[in-house]
Order: sequence, then structure tokens, then C-alpha cells
Amino acid sequence: MKKYLLISLILILSAFSDFFELLAKSPKLYVVTRSTKKFKLNSRDDSIVGLFSTKDKGKTWQHYGWKYTKCFSVSIAKLDNRDIFYLSCGNGVLKSGDGGKNWTITTGWNITECLKTAIDPTNPDPLNRIALAEARVGNYGIASQYAADAVDKDPNNPRLHGNLGRMYYRNGEIEKAINELRLAVQGGLTEDGVVVKGLPLDDPNDDRVVEFYYTYGLALAKGGQCDLANQIFQLLLNIKPDDEIVLANAQEGLVICGEIEPTSTPEVE
Repeated sequence: MKKYLLISLILILSAFSDFFELLAKSPKLYVVTRSTKKFKLNSRDDSIVGLFSTKDKGKTWQHYGWKYTKCFSVSIAKLDNRDIFYLSCGNGVLKSGDGGKNWTITTGWNITECLKTAIDPTNPDPLNRIALAEARVGNYGIASQYAADAVDKDPNNPRLHGNLGRMYYRNGEIEKAINELRLAVQGGLTEDGVVVKGLPLDDPNDDRVVEFYYTYGLALAKGGQCDLANQIFQLLLNIKPDDEIVLANAQEGLVICGEIEPTSTPEVE
């Protein structure tokens, strides 16, 4: 019995030794605390728990996110100078794309009590999802940064180029938008020589691809390339003549190019 107690004590001391060695060497240490004995449901006096970090060997701690978050572990993806946090929590997986300032729940009601999260460093999908989330709230500059990071991970993916082009267009960066949307729609070579195959309009119900086309047309119109813009709008009108969104965007582009008056309706050839 004494032998087993001694072995257990050695293992515990070894674990603490490793922890403090890591604390001494690491410029920033992240720790997840799950709960406290004082916790009471809906109490205003609960201790703050969740994700913390320290840069001074534990003297001071910074808390991230909501005041009381029952979590078990954290995974961190490094992107340039930005940290993307994935917190495995009782209510699912929480994600922050801005270093812990803002958080969203990424999982549905049927996924709870998550213990660990693994990050695939080659998968562009998390970056693309963050870009789309930022775009939904109008942060197109930030969205374009994440969309560009997604393209870097999968540079021959035309949909990622299309999403990046959309972000550039919404942010008023027309030339960049044209370059990215051209790759998505027509295909071609990136600046690094990567071959991108364009997305055909063979499925008119693929709303995202349709959006790439009319956004490309609008960018071309604003960039003074009206001959190609008019061709794209006419193609869209022939394929989806009854689509109100397509009609509105085609009309806007044709007005920019001086093909129709602002109150006119474009004709389908």
C-alpha cells in the first residue's frame, strides 16, 4: 500500500513539475477552469471561470469570453498575428476569431458536453466560416482577411476565390474583387501559378455560384469593363429570368454601364 502511495505521490509531483516548467518557459500560458465550489445557478456572485491566460508566470491572469462558461479544454489556431480559439464546453464548441473578444457557439443543440476539439491546420473551412460570419455583420475588411487566409490554404478552390472576391467587392476594393471573381467564374492562374478551374452555371439553383456571377458583373461594371459585364448579365437573365435578385443586380449593372435607364427593366434575349 505504501509503495502505491509513493508511486502516486511521485506521479503527482512530476505532473506539477512539468506544469511549472511549462509556466516558466512559455511566454503565454492558457488555462481552462471548469467550475468552483461556490457556484450557484443564476447567482451574481459566482466566480469567473472559463478561459484564462497569463504572461507573467501566473502573477496576473486575463479572462476571455463570458463570465461563467463551463468548459473543459481549448484549441488555438495561429494565423499571422491572430489567435482563433475553439473552447470545448458544456453547451458545445465556442469559437472566437478575434483573440477572445467575441464568441459564437458553432455547434447545434444536439452537441453538448464537448471535451476536446482538434484543429486540422490544412482545412480552410473554419477560416471561410469566420469570413462569412464577419460579412454578415458588415465587417467586410476583417472578412476579406479571413477569406484570403482560406484561399492560401486551398488556392485552387474556385469557391474560396469567389467568397474572397465578394468580400473585396463589399469592401469597395473593386480591382481585387475582379481578380478573385474572375478566377471563380472563368478560371485561370493565380499569381503563384496555381491553376483554378472556373465554376460553370450548370446548376441555376446553386445560389452561391449565381452570386459569384452577378457580383463579378457588378465589379466589372464599376471597373469600366462593361462589354464583359453585359455578357455576364445577359447570361444570368437567360438562365434565371424570373429571379428577382438576379434581375435587380443585372439592372444595377446595366444602369452603371449606361445600357438602360434607371427605371427600365432589362430584356431577356
